[in-house]
Amino acid sequence: MKALLLVMLATGVASAHPIGRGNLEIVGDPDPILIVEPPARPPPPPPAEKIHTRIGLRYGAGKQPIDHLVVTSTGVMQITGDILISDRVRMFADYELLMLGADISPDHELSGFGHRGNLGLLRELAAYRSSDRVAKFDISAEIGGGAMLTPSSITERVLPHGLVGLRGGFSLHPEHEERLEPSFGFELLVRAIVVPEGVGLTFGIGLQWGE
Repeated sequence: MKALLLVMLATGVASAHPIGRGNLEIVGDPDPILIVEPPARPPPPPPAEKIHTRIGLRYGAGKQPIDHLVVTSTGVMQITGDILISDRVRMFADYELLMLGADISPDHELSGFGHRGNLGLLRELAAYRSSDRVAKFDISAEIGGGAMLTPSSITERVLPHGLVGLRGGFSLHPEHEERLEPSFGFELLVRAIVVPEGVGLTFGIGLQWGE
């Protein structure tokens, strides 16, 4: 009898207070958390392209026709420079301060200082590198043009010309790196100068350093 009363009492309590979703109160539902990722860093800019240049000094001498005279020229000061524009091609520029002379008779010689500027392209034809890559030998061909200012003591005029030539070079690379690293070298030059009166020929030997 007592057991029956206990069951009835429990049933009544459950009926008066049913447990379900509708009777549950959820307090303080948290707001959703927004996760913001930082923007991706832009890739670093590519390294600036290096400009590979060389400068040099040269001594030279030659002959060329000017106004029906055979004029000898000696390079008192010759400054050269070039810049790499592709794998084997360089653009070069020269300035020459020349001592000019011409014999018009056994007892009469004309002389004076002249100036010559050249601009052209230099193309490497062949190259040999030592096994340790420190020394390099090369042969290059050149083509270009320019102008020469002759002194009044001979014939004052601006004389345009074309040029073709060959260069043989020897260079040292102390850092044991590729040929575009700093180097020091020597060169021999044979150049034909084409002027309106004919063709002249010059020879030169020089020093170069750069990249």
